[in-house]
Amino acid sequence: MKQTLLLVQPENPEIHRFRCRQFNNFTQITMPYLAAFIDESRYEITLVDEYHQKIPFHRSFDLVAVTVNTPNARHCYGMSRAFREKKGARWFSADHM
Repeated sequence: MKQTLLLVQPENPEIHRFRCRQFNNFTQITMPYLAAFIDESRYEITLVDEYHQKIPFHRSFDLVAVTVNTPNARHCYGMSRAFREKKGARWFSADHM
């Protein structure tokens, strides 16, 4: 049986309001790039870019990975807490490598 993996590119509301007004708004590639290296025969991968999609808090995942930058840190800590408390998922942050 495949393990379930959620990869999240976070976007908090304050940053989102600012980014929506920028002319040079571009998609982050960290998580899609990482997803390309994951063995799909072993993992069921869900990739979420919070700029365009909602985080699936209603689903259970074996592992949740998120890329974090300083402005998003508080938002990501809350996301981590929600998955650990409600679903018991292991949490991995790319900034801890």
